[in-house]
Amino acid sequence: MLSIILNFIFHFSNSYIRLSTLLFANKAQQENLEININTLGIGFRHIRFFVLFFMLYHIALTPLMYMYHDVLKSQNCHIAILIAMIYMLVFFVLYATCKQYAFKIAIKHQIKYFWKIHFSYFNYNDYAKVINDIYNNSIKEHIAKDKLERYVFDSISKLK
Repeated sequence: MLSIILNFIFHFSNSYIRLSTLLFANKAQQENLEININTLGIGFRHIRFFVLFFMLYHIALTPLMYMYHDVLKSQNCHIAILIAMIYMLVFFVLYATCKQYAFKIAIKHQIKYFWKIHFSYFNYNDYAKVINDIYNNSIKEHIAKDKLERYVFDSISKLK
């Protein structure tokens, strides 16, 4: 179900990304930093996400509005205006929060996809932190990007 929603909201490119980009994205994801989704070949479909969020939000809150409709129609109109303002505030706060959460899920999905290409013999859940540490060491040692792949695989082979 989650993959259906992700494919509805995002466009995932199957084009190849470099190992250095994957390692940087893994490092940023491990450290909870923001990642540009375009570098991983992810396209965000704004209108689809907004329509999906709009429908889910109103499906969840419409019964609540109907329950309190009789109470609020006899009250002062200022209360209804305040409730409408709070309703819209909650809508946009939840929209931004859900958008960021969807980005995190999509980024993790794409990192796992490219992980299978670059590190096909190493499980993501087992080796993500290990390879992140190796990548951090390569940054400290000023390893060039053209020698990064060899450095990473040599370091992994020393672990086993």
